[in-house]
Amino acid sequence: MLASAFAEFPVGLYAMCAQWLGPDCFSASSRESFLSANATSPPHYAQDAASQPLPSLSSLASCAYLSLPTLEASELCMIILPVACYWVYSTFLFVLSLARITSVELHRIPTDQKMRPANRITVAHVLKKVAVQHVVQIIVAYVLAVGTRPDDMGERPVEAPLLFIAKVVAACVMLDTYQYWMHRWMHNNRWLYRHFHSVHHELTVLYAYGALYNHPLEGLLMDTIGSGLPTLILDMHPWTSTFFFSLATLKTVDDHCGYALPWDPLQRFFRNNAVYHDIHHWGKGRMYNFSQPFFTFWDVWMGTDYEIEMKRKAVAKAEATSAMIGSGPRAAVTAVPASGAIAAAAGPITPTRPTRKEAGSTSAINAHISSPGLEHRTRDSAQTVVGESPSTPPSPSLSSSGWSSDSALGSSCGDWDACSHSSGGEPDHVDDAKSVISKHAVLAEHKFAAMRI
Repeated sequence: MLASAFAEFPVGLYAMCAQWLGPDCFSASSRESFLSANATSPPHYAQDAASQPLPSLSSLASCAYLSLPTLEASELCMIILPVACYWVYSTFLFVLSLARITSVELHRIPTDQKMRPANRITVAHVLKKVAVQHVVQIIVAYVLAVGTRPDDMGERPVEAPLLFIAKVVAACVMLDTYQYWMHRWMHNNRWLYRHFHSVHHELTVLYAYGALYNHPLEGLLMDTIGSGLPTLILDMHPWTSTFFFSLATLKTVDDHCGYALPWDPLQRFFRNNAVYHDIHHWGKGRMYNFSQPFFTFWDVWMGTDYEIEMKRKAVAKAEATSAMIGSGPRAAVTAVPASGAIAAAAGPITPTRPTRKEAGSTSAINAHISSPGLEHRTRDSAQTVVGESPSTPPSPSLSSSGWSSDSALGSSCGDWDACSHSSGGEPDHVDDAKSVISKHAVLAEHKFAAMRI
């Protein structure tokens, strides 16, 4: 029968749907004629089906509603509650941003960088896109609930607490894995980015309503299917699925709120937070921080974590510069590793003993070089460059809250001007390393000048 129904599309498909709706939507004679058509060959089937009187739109909608299976309370919550969480939480955060409360505004993520463009879309446009995605999400969730329900759904118990937690954590990891690779693919493929993912990146200054501002097809692939697959694979109870969907929804909204709130548990206990995701929405940060919505392990493993990669590049550049200075014509004869080149250049060099006549002309230089204050500053500077990588200063929003740069929020983009990669600028800690290197170079020149006198 299914092959016959699809034999002459769309007439055969319509006839199959009419049969699913039941006999109440058609007259008795039409119903009998339809059933007899199923026993004939596909051409006669399609011809007979096409001749049936079509029901009115109102009767079709009424029959469709009456034909829906009765859902359990857990299944209804699985469909409705995540959507409700989105609108309630995003409205709360959006109203909070309009209230301009001082204690909250101190933690607003800075968005006034010179190279950062402003949003060119209205809030009303964003709300329309989000509403479309939620309609699609509700339809898919309903199909998921009806199509996968067991016969004993009413008697199925919820998982035990440990199994409940294990399934939720496993689902979070699976969702992160799916979204990382889909997200990265949509950035690396220019056609996908231009036609689909660029819609989401029209938001350069984030706010809560924009969390699900996507192209409808991307919203279906990334969010709806990405969240539904773990629940199918792990065979979650509808109540467990409800908790997982709601948690993922709240976390996604929180990541787009535009605030680094220290009292927010979703930001305090997850490094992948509003600060982390804000970097991804403009400048060269678009090619970093693909992980969402929970963890950052894929970014760390695949070399796309912005903070880690910027520090690594800064240290590598500082070591390359120090190696270049250490290999110059005025360097010591003995070769030293790159990390110790500055220490060697700034270290003690034994010159030839000057004559009494030369001693007077070199006394000023020697006094300047041997001054305790300069040696102290030189030793501290050398430790900064040769030792561990310089720490990135926290952003204004984080420093105002009193959090350290290695807190749960992290210093994902500690210096917000350093995020302005479209201008080709260097992070401040690279400039600091260069200034320290130049100071040691001048000191070495003084010592070599003392040797030549």
